[in-house]
Amino acid sequence: MMSKRYDLKDVCLARVKYFDEDLTVINIVNSSVSKGNAISGLCRYLKINIEDSVAFGDDLNDMSMFRIANESYAVANADEELKKIATGIIESNENDGVAKWLANNVKI
Repeated sequence: MMSKRYDLKDVCLARVKYFDEDLTVINIVNSSVSKGNAISGLCRYLKINIEDSVAFGDDLNDMSMFRIANESYAVANADEELKKIATGIIESNENDGVAKWLANNVKI
């Protein structure tokens, strides 16, 4: 008896938030989970105003966080769609873009 074969993309569409065209990367998460929800909850928990938040990212799973944070910076090697919604573009992660931004913009 032959079992039915399913196309992975068809099976995952209802359960997977992000995947690339050739299915080399699949992020499987609960539909209520997002980095945006995480940063919002963390700000509430720490009693930090969301207007004081800054986000950094490189991939589509960072989009919800970019929409929530007051400022958002995509690294130079980030997904092009993420770059479109970013406040700015910083150096790539290979060139320590986030560390350089923090060193230049955060006073401790």
